[in-house]
Amino acid sequence: MIPAFFETGKSGSTEQIGWIVHEPTISYERAVVIAYGSDGLTTQWKPEIIRHAKSLAENGILALVPDYLAKNPSIEHGESNSVFLQVIQRHVEWEQVLRDAVLATKTLPNIDPNRVGLLGFSLGGFLTLRLRDTASAWVGYFSPFRFPPNLDLGNESPLMGLGASTNPACKMHIHHGENDGLVPRQLNADPIKGSLQDEGNAVSYSYFPGGNHGFQGADTANTNARNESFDQTVKFFSANL
Repeated sequence: MIPAFFETGKSGSTEQIGWIVHEPTISYERAVVIAYGSDGLTTQWKPEIIRHAKSLAENGILALVPDYLAKNPSIEHGESNSVFLQVIQRHVEWEQVLRDAVLATKTLPNIDPNRVGLLGFSLGGFLTLRLRDTASAWVGYFSPFRFPPNLDLGNESPLMGLGASTNPACKMHIHHGENDGLVPRQLNADPIKGSLQDEGNAVSYSYFPGGNHGFQGADTANTNARNESFDQTVKFFSANL
């Protein structure tokens, strides 16, 4: 039985954070920790995130979705404007919640601590990139490299880069839409890929023509991006964990 909560914080100042659990019905020793984006698990985004979690579980991989926005003071899901205003001040706190989620995952019964991956969507991709030292494999969807993600501020950007924790052994895959106006590929996915390659990581990537931020919409381009990236992600973790 997977506990409904894990502990985050330092000794004497800890709190319990919940996570959504999708557990395989067969024996397993691999896991993926999934980080949602700045909107959280709203009706717009939750179905796709849960689709990934369910499919990972069906392929023998434990999937866990920590509610990092519940970190005190919490932010309600769907309040992305509040999240964006607090990213610079609070991203380290949210990273710590996710790091503690990974550490808790590695102590679960039957889990091989060397076979734990990270999957991040948008802000979740940004946060989990900075935890790559904890993972054997990472997949990120339309992840920012900088905040604000859609303005070229050069070195004046107040928050930019992948953080100090390197892990050349971690295998990485990037998904991004060519038509992403919120997190443009050239300012975000390209420098993420280049930085990881400079660190020695094996990086594969899928750039989807016509794909927007979140691969939202019923048009052919975004429908194909959603389905192709989904299939690629499940295969990537199955092959690399």
